[in-house]
Amino acid sequence: MRFAKSLRVAFVLSFGAYFAACSSSAPIPDETMPVTEPAPQATDDAATDENLDDDDNDEDPVESLDPIVRSHSEATHRTSPTGEVSITWLAEGRNAYVGTISLAPETVVPEHRHESEEYLFIQEGGGIMTIEGREYELSAGSMVAVPSNAEHRFVNGPETTVAFQVFAKPGAQNRFLEWPESQPPQLTGSEDAPAAETED
Repeated sequence: MRFAKSLRVAFVLSFGAYFAACSSSAPIPDETMPVTEPAPQATDDAATDENLDDDDNDEDPVESLDPIVRSHSEATHRTSPTGEVSITWLAEGRNAYVGTISLAPETVVPEHRHESEEYLFIQEGGGIMTIEGREYELSAGSMVAVPSNAEHRFVNGPETTVAFQVFAKPGAQNRFLEWPESQPPQLTGSEDAPAAETED
């Protein structure tokens, strides 16, 4: 009897201790789970240093270009030494050159290439454009895009060809600077009055 009573008392005490441990607010540590340290918080000094590094990597701001408004006659005109090709330098920015080019009948522009992309819109005349060995017949209303560094040539037809010319990523037009300046060509159906600035 005494042994049974002692066994009941030990059971009650053990159960009470287990119940107290389970109801405690402190979690029971699990030795199988790794303990990780909290990640260190960035200080204001570190954030400031990071911002300074970003500022050092930024490119210097570039001032925007002023608007360009001019008539055809006010632009710069140049003619090749042979007199067969003339250009009108309308405008140039950081990303493009815009102008017109005029070729006398039967003029041949030999094979060449340049880093600039070239876009031509034929306004008058026409001829055969060869790009990387492939021929294209151009006439008034045709548009052609010459990729960067593509080898190309142009053989003009029996009439004068006038085209609107754009170089994207300017640079190819610099060869025109070697040509002497000339008088502006007469535009068809235009009096070419100087551009006038109007008030808002």
